[in-house]
Amino acid sequence: MEMKRNVKAILRIEKDSAVEEIVNDIQNEYLAKGVTKNEFAKRVLAGEFEDIFDENIEAFMRKSKLRLLDDDRRQEVARVEMTDFCAEDICYFISNIKKVIGNVSDEYSELFNMLDLAGFNYSADGFMLPNLMYIDDLKVHSESCSDISITLDAIISAAKLHPNTAGTSKVIIACYPESENVRRVMRDRCFMTVGNSNLMLLIVDTDRIAISGYKPCEHPAFM
Repeated sequence: MEMKRNVKAILRIEKDSAVEEIVNDIQNEYLAKGVTKNEFAKRVLAGEFEDIFDENIEAFMRKSKLRLLDDDRRQEVARVEMTDFCAEDICYFISNIKKVIGNVSDEYSELFNMLDLAGFNYSADGFMLPNLMYIDDLKVHSESCSDISITLDAIISAAKLHPNTAGTSKVIIACYPESENVRRVMRDRCFMTVGNSNLMLLIVDTDRIAISGYKPCEHPAFM
């Protein structure tokens, strides 16, 4: 029987998203030339500034790290590195995320290809997809199912703090777990598989997440 841990989760933002700053810089430049805000908005919708947004794709991403610590034993339980993609902003400012994201990393390019296959095409027009939290690295320092589950609880709770939830409260948590034990616990926690790939997905509703944790397999939270 596994002993109950007294675990503390610490979330640290390494690099915040900066879409608003880029839009404001461009807008201020054109307002100074006498262009009205309405005219500027029309130019944005027409794709006039898309090259600028494409070149600054990393501004649509927030990097963060999550550490889980056992307070009683003074040891680290798990370490997680995450990237939050601001889907609302991506869909609004960038027409082909799959093409642009390849300039950042092949891993992200493959992720968006797989999401497309799963029915989540972030380059499609006309509807709002869930925001995206990608687990770049997941290290649980034991094979304990309890430790893995606690780590997943902390990841799901972190989705509550996604930087871009104005258009939708839904977030897709995506992960390529290296450990088969982690995959098994993820399946028990209602993560979905995508074809024959190792990609695991969970869609959660941030309006129904408490920062203290999240109940496993709570289906009404799904999209």
